[in-house]
Amino acid sequence: MMVDGKKITYFILLIISALLVGILYVAPQFFIGRALKAQDRPHLVAPYNLHSDEMINYLPRGREVYDGHFFVSDLFSDRKLFSPTTALPPLIMSLPIFVAGGNINFAYQIAQFSFSALIFLAFYFLGKVVLRSRPWSFFLAFAATLTPLARDLPRGFFSLDSFLNKIVKNFVPIVQTQFDHLALYRMDDPLITFLIFIPTLIALFVFWQNPKKSTAVLFGALVGLLVYTYLHYWMYLALVLFLLTVYAFFNRRKDSARFYYLAISCAVFLLFALPYILNILNISNLNFVADWRDRNNAEEIGRQIYLSSTIPHYIFYAILALAVYWVFWKQKKQDTAVLWWSFIGVMPLLLNMQIMVGFNVAPDHWFFAFSPLALLLILSIAIELVKKIDKKWIVAALLILISLVVAKKIVNAFTFINPMPEVLEAHTIDRPIIDSWDWINQDLPDEPRIGSTSFLTSAHLAVYTSARPYLPTFFNTYLTNEEGEERVLQMQKLFGASPEFLGILFRAKGRSEMTCEEIRILYKNPLLKCSPLTLHNLTDYFYPFYYYYFREKDYSTINSVYPHLEMPEERVRGLLNRYEDMPSLNWRDLPLDYVYSGPLEKELAGSELENNPELKMVYEKGGVEIYEIIRQ
Repeated sequence: MMVDGKKITYFILLIISALLVGILYVAPQFFIGRALKAQDRPHLVAPYNLHSDEMINYLPRGREVYDGHFFVSDLFSDRKLFSPTTALPPLIMSLPIFVAGGNINFAYQIAQFSFSALIFLAFYFLGKVVLRSRPWSFFLAFAATLTPLARDLPRGFFSLDSFLNKIVKNFVPIVQTQFDHLALYRMDDPLITFLIFIPTLIALFVFWQNPKKSTAVLFGALVGLLVYTYLHYWMYLALVLFLLTVYAFFNRRKDSARFYYLAISCAVFLLFALPYILNILNISNLNFVADWRDRNNAEEIGRQIYLSSTIPHYIFYAILALAVYWVFWKQKKQDTAVLWWSFIGVMPLLLNMQIMVGFNVAPDHWFFAFSPLALLLILSIAIELVKKIDKKWIVAALLILISLVVAKKIVNAFTFINPMPEVLEAHTIDRPIIDSWDWINQDLPDEPRIGSTSFLTSAHLAVYTSARPYLPTFFNTYLTNEEGEERVLQMQKLFGASPEFLGILFRAKGRSEMTCEEIRILYKNPLLKCSPLTLHNLTDYFYPFYYYYFREKDYSTINSVYPHLEMPEERVRGLLNRYEDMPSLNWRDLPLDYVYSGPLEKELAGSELENNPELKMVYEKGGVEIYEIIRQ
């Protein structure tokens, strides 16, 4: 049997390319870690100030699976409901944590390396199915993983600046700004989401090109798995499936098999989605779930129509739809055109979902599902347009573009050989804090319940230890706002914070609105260390808990609207009144085992805990103290 040497060469090249992408994803952190080690400072690859979503929302859930809790439920209370949040991402994230033996730093790097390499392979095979060309497939894979094109492509055409920044500059190997992360780094989306979404697209294209029962079942099952992965992606493809089924129904006399198989896809999808739907219906009527929903959702309630911000989207989709008509429909490729029109036509429907159902959920996220397809469609059109050009010239052009993209990321990685001081500062934390995490993991019983006054301590303990922090973060608890606030007030009372201090803390503007000097003046502390965590701790105190709760609704735009960080004055006064009316507390009154007091707690309250007869100091190092609550 003859071995095809060309295929072997391409296979080796494919594997080397995937490994190269993985290396480029972790290279900046390698150099940052090396520089910090030379300074004898600890290294955090996912610091809170740069990765707040991962630290508050997603990494704790992966840690929870590692600690033996699947399905993931409430991390901060005993309400063991089946979570409305997705189940697959924490399960997938737990795999590198298991490989790393619980070392979150190492696990995060494993995920960045392996997941980005797998996504590269997925895009390559997607290209093989759709573009039917190895060179074009390689270009698709490199462009999708090393540039923002598969993540943010529509917006790259909305203005000249966007075109230059999001598209052109990615092919110019000159680095003006250091990026310690690449385009697909975020968890859960897209680094984990794409592991499911791109294979689902492959299954859809394979089915559409040659409808079979087996591929129909596979496609329906994968869309069903997306239900447990990320909301915007499964809703996008579920609507695409619906439109394709409607088309096949009206075309069933010409192609009855396609309609039959799509009906099977729908049935399989519903079978997978049914447990999720029933769970949502079950918990949606529980009174405490309303606060969870309002804290989490960038939800627009009402039937208003987004105006100016959607017009560039509509123009982009209209141009693509016309291009599909000229390139595919007029060339007698009607089935191909219908598929692309379905991908495009879903977008205006989702952007205006509130008109039909009375609400829209994070409308700025819908194009994330369409971006990979937009890139794929543009390349498909390009292939059709350059058919008459000598293939050698096309391959040469693609190789040049790939080389430029790779060179850009190599240059970016090497800029971190000597990282800027602010980069190093952003990726480190006081060593005594890390030492305390290690001690908790090694010397305390499994899942100790630990109290502190800082939400940031809670966020870090939930990721780097198996502890159960007392202060909850918004995404991973079903505690009501009142219950979460009560825990804050209890901790502040026991740590001895004054009402005057809490008034300043609760009213402080967001970190982006205050300079370090303004914060020092506000807290009357000229020696205050303005580290990234301090800025979050003292100016965004309630952000990890309330998150979207106080966000202003804005129906004029579908663009990202960041959570409102400033509490209404009425809310602040209510909390202060509750604090002043709160009766005296004892540590033994609370469901806690230990108390944590580190640099962040000392910024928030200056109370001495060591003389409290209810507490026994069991750890002290470098300004971090841990006390055991004596229950006798």
